[in-house]
Amino acid sequence: MKAVSYLRVSSDEQRERGTIATQRAAVVEYAAREGITLLDEYADDGVSGAIPFEKRDGGLNLFRDAVTGKFDAVIVWSASRLSRGDKLALPLLLLKLETFGLQVISVSDGRLSAESAEDELMLAIKAYQGRKEREQLRKNIVSGHRRGASEMKWQGGAMAPFGYRVNDGRRLEIDEEQADVVRRIFNWYVNDELSTTKIAARLNADQIPHPFEWNGKHGNPPYIWTASTVSHTLRNSVYLGKYSYNKTKVIKQDGIAVGKERKDESELISYDVPAVVTRELFEMANNLLISNRKMRREGGNGKRFNLLRGLLTCGICGSKYNAHNPRNGAGKVNGYYLCNVIREPYKATARGITCDSKRLRAVELENRIKRELFILAVEPGVYIDQLRERIEQLTEEQQTAQSKSEQLRERLAEIDIARDEILSFVTKRLISQSKADEQLGRLADEETTIRATLDSLQTSFDLLKSNPDDLLRKVSATLRRIVADFGSLTDEEWRGIFLQVIAGIEVNRGLNGNQNPPLAVTFNLLPVVEEG
Repeated sequence: MKAVSYLRVSSDEQRERGTIATQRAAVVEYAAREGITLLDEYADDGVSGAIPFEKRDGGLNLFRDAVTGKFDAVIVWSASRLSRGDKLALPLLLLKLETFGLQVISVSDGRLSAESAEDELMLAIKAYQGRKEREQLRKNIVSGHRRGASEMKWQGGAMAPFGYRVNDGRRLEIDEEQADVVRRIFNWYVNDELSTTKIAARLNADQIPHPFEWNGKHGNPPYIWTASTVSHTLRNSVYLGKYSYNKTKVIKQDGIAVGKERKDESELISYDVPAVVTRELFEMANNLLISNRKMRREGGNGKRFNLLRGLLTCGICGSKYNAHNPRNGAGKVNGYYLCNVIREPYKATARGITCDSKRLRAVELENRIKRELFILAVEPGVYIDQLRERIEQLTEEQQTAQSKSEQLRERLAEIDIARDEILSFVTKRLISQSKADEQLGRLADEETTIRATLDSLQTSFDLLKSNPDDLLRKVSATLRRIVADFGSLTDEEWRGIFLQVIAGIEVNRGLNGNQNPPLAVTFNLLPVVEEG
């Protein structure tokens, strides 16, 4: 028999159970004893068992080579080397390998298979044991973090907060060059009254490196300053001189992670660090952030009520349209909607995005959408029928969707655990930052995909919480109201109607260069293309 070996170890396990070399020696000895020829070795050193097999370098390479038929078996030290995920992960992985005609042999457990019910039971037991071991490892990691935080030692991994560095004693100290950038951001926002968008543009124009670049992270360039990066800097309470460890906790329902929430102040482990800005400047900046956020929420930026905010997408580059409300020489507000790539060109330049769309006069576009809805409301039969069909389809799919949602939430919990493990490896200097970034990037990509799927499923669940007939009556009543009260509806009422009926609007402003571009209006649950 010709075989290959698969070896995996996480850095915490290196200390408790041995290294890759230990596993290699055991596999080689087993193969020699059984007369098996070892052709090659696939290894993942310092990789969490919660990461899916095909998302590990060694696992992915093994999958790619399995199709060649050059080997007949895969030998591992134990079943836990393959997976420490949920109870289905190990059987599913074995089934994948068996489809390539491969036997999977464990030095400590014998042949692994998922062919029979008895096999699946034994695998479930092994998966449970592996998961319990991983949970215990995580408890040990968290306990170590808490102990270190109580001793005022940095517990956030290799990358300190921007403006600080980690000294040899694992404590935060000010990095004056970075701290100067932080102070400039606060002064520009509070004293010069620059917006977060303009601050980001100035930082990029001055070629000030992004915080990730200061810390040597180059995994997914380019890194550029954005309004959200600036806003995060202004809100970070570490600059006041107090660092709090492990600020959030996982919310669970029926044992499944469904989200996170901030811990009560009494639950936090906090300690003093050198302050970068004064309390007065920090509080002024944050009060201003709250005030500006409130104005945007109430009326686009306090200047006009933008009915279509959040609903418009550019059909040329795929970016969002945002409100743009400049004043003319006489002080009058001119309302427009403008593609973000045009509104914030520094982002487009850094990411190589181009767009030749033009701004749209807000009032004309809003009135056009109102007319589109009026036409729909006058003859709503097709829309209502298709909405009814979609609700019936979602009702039939709900049970399957609920099961899928639970599996995805379990996977999110595993991703959180895997991320903690990876960060602990970096903190203990057992794996390189670049390797950690690579693994964390894979987890982040998977998490983004899962959360997008969960959002889609949740929309369906929320819809079906109501009686379908009540929902249809509510939509029909809204459409009748558009016809009856078209000329007297307030901006707030129109905004509510837009959010209820419209899922999104794609604007192809660059196609004809005028103020009446083609629109693709996607109504909730049903895409309908409207040409201008």
